[in-house]
Amino acid sequence: MEQTEQANKGNIAKTLIVYLGGAWVFIEAINFLIDKYDWNTTILDVLILLVIFGLPAILIYTWFHQKFTTKAIMLQALNGVIALAVIVFTIVNPGKLDPTQLRLLKFKDNQKQLAESIRSIVILPFDNYTGTDEFEYYVAGMHSGLIGDLGKISALRVISKTSSRLFKGVDMSIPEIASELSVDAVIEASVSCVGEDSLCLQIKVIKPFPEEEQIWAEDFRVAKTQILNFLNDVSKKISEEINVVLTPQEESLLAEARTVDPKAYDAYLMG
Repeated sequence: MEQTEQANKGNIAKTLIVYLGGAWVFIEAINFLIDKYDWNTTILDVLILLVIFGLPAILIYTWFHQKFTTKAIMLQALNGVIALAVIVFTIVNPGKLDPTQLRLLKFKDNQKQLAESIRSIVILPFDNYTGTDEFEYYVAGMHSGLIGDLGKISALRVISKTSSRLFKGVDMSIPEIASELSVDAVIEASVSCVGEDSLCLQIKVIKPFPEEEQIWAEDFRVAKTQILNFLNDVSKKISEEINVVLTPQEESLLAEARTVDPKAYDAYLMG
């Protein structure tokens, strides 16, 4: 009995080593293909979950001496149901579990090193994709507001609104603009809708050197009453992404909650 138990433990250990080694090679290979051919990262999320839940499946199979006993089948069924539920949840709610982080350690380290070199930045004039020039004042106002909020961060040199607006509509690449202004990164933003109560936009942080690379991007839908809080939150997010440490005073300034009257804010921007 004791010998059987020891043999069982030995088989479990061997299975664990072989499985984890093979899983690592498999995931890195899939990651390479996804990066190379720009596949949807949800594919990798699902594959990583399958690998995670495949481990207990293979251990159950090994523990029961590679026999499908009633108990083994019940445990495999339970494992399968949980795996299916988690995979469905991941597909329906992308970004909630973010299993790709389990194989992004090297990538995250590279991103951290990349971000840590950013200590100066220019926010280009926001693109107006609303389809009407009527909202140009609102788009310009948000551009000015983000410059003001990011400018509160002492560890970050932010190009002024006057200088950044010189690059509105110019035929220059991101590296050319960054070189002209001697900055480490460029922020691009576009406003795609301005409604009565809310607006939607996308913001990107781009590292121009040594090769142009987008290091952060996010889509937002914002209530007009929360526009000032939103600009504060975006400033904090950008500082986190580029690993800029805020002082307690800066944390306090960017955490300040300010609800605005949309009509009054519109009038302010138009003025």
